[in-house]
Amino acid sequence: MKIDTETYNKMTKELQDLLEVKHEPNCPCKMLDLQSGDRKGWSSQKHSKFNPYGGNALLKSETERDGFHEGYNDKGGASRFFYTAKASKSERNLGCERLEIKQKIFNGQSSNSSKDMKDVEERFTTKPSANNHPTVKPLKLMEYLCTLTKTPTGGVVFDPFMGSGTTGIACVNTDREFIGIEKEADYVRIAEARIKKARELKNRQKTLF
Repeated sequence: MKIDTETYNKMTKELQDLLEVKHEPNCPCKMLDLQSGDRKGWSSQKHSKFNPYGGNALLKSETERDGFHEGYNDKGGASRFFYTAKASKSERNLGCERLEIKQKIFNGQSSNSSKDMKDVEERFTTKPSANNHPTVKPLKLMEYLCTLTKTPTGGVVFDPFMGSGTTGIACVNTDREFIGIEKEADYVRIAEARIKKARELKNRQKTLF
């Protein structure tokens, strides 16, 4: 929501305080902005449809100019770009060594049957992987969320769309109880293998210490 300066100045101090963004000490958005610093979006910079933030976006509109039109020209840190780290190959495939290597699936369709994916495949090559889930979440992020949501009695983490099981691994690592549901049999096998490996590593760590 955007509020002009005149309206903001007319608000009470209580309302102004509600509009302020407040961060926890370990907030990942705050840490990311501290690392990147503040930058302005360049209104003269042209971006493709794969990177529409910060300047001009490739969109059809009445203000279209040479295939581009005015996009965001805001100011702030890197968190304004909705940045999320990717899981590394070693992280996503840990425990999947004995599983079949398969091509990744995007939007429920293979790249052979999706016209939209042909354009993407020309720019981004995706190699087959034992963990072929297309949106594997970063483990550190899920561990942070498991720690953040822990209640005085522990609480049970419920993931109704378990995917390849990163939330389950995070629960193992942070000592949380976990219930996961996944309708795709292939992803269930991947999740089981990854969570099993996480438990083995956790038990080995307990034995060492």
